[in-house]
Amino acid sequence: MRREAHPWFNKVRTAFNGLYYYPHIPKSPQQTGSEWLWEPSLKFAIDTPNRERNVRIFNALKQEQDQIHKECYPEIGLVKWDEGKRRACTVETYGLHFNVSDNMRRRMSIDETLEHSPKLREYMLTYLPKFIAILNPRLERIMGELQDEDASPDAYPRLAAATARNRRASAAEGDPISLSAYCVKCREKRDMANARDETTKNGKPIIKGSCAICSTGLNIIGKTMANIKESHE
Repeated sequence: MRREAHPWFNKVRTAFNGLYYYPHIPKSPQQTGSEWLWEPSLKFAIDTPNRERNVRIFNALKQEQDQIHKECYPEIGLVKWDEGKRRACTVETYGLHFNVSDNMRRRMSIDETLEHSPKLREYMLTYLPKFIAILNPRLERIMGELQDEDASPDAYPRLAAATARNRRASAAEGDPISLSAYCVKCREKRDMANARDETTKNGKPIIKGSCAICSTGLNIIGKTMANIKESHE
């Protein structure tokens, strides 16, 4: 079940694709000892299509964590750094903590949440712009530095390793053709790693592999690797 949208909680996007701020409203309170605490927060998300790039931005920002903490605490709140196990990385600050009564230990709608604590709206509208003002100057500098580093062939080790594997496999098979397909996560055409011929359930040929950058599955339907090789000869 998705929570309903609310105009106060829209994402605040930056000038860079995949980087944005947003208020986070917990779906339910968390138990701490004998108490139930409800902790809304402000988040900065690093969610570009490239996981390796996300981690590089996150680590560059985290190098200044002591100074960022001094600027955020105690006015805005404590800062939590989460590299995450999936694609996105987040920087989160907690400035409000509420004890929750027995009858509120359930999933609350946004309207119920705001009614439960009128201070929440004031906190979000007051401190989200301050949180942005703390991170944005650092973010602009980091992104400028990364744009220069991206020109290096060693900028993304996973892509370099996958490309090298493809070249070795092609050389062994005497096939110079590289395969590429549209990646739904990267939202553009990417080189295909570990390409192999398979057959669908209804008997159609299909080439399966994975994105060289994010490892998402890629498919080329209706063709075999031999067909593609012949078309390039």
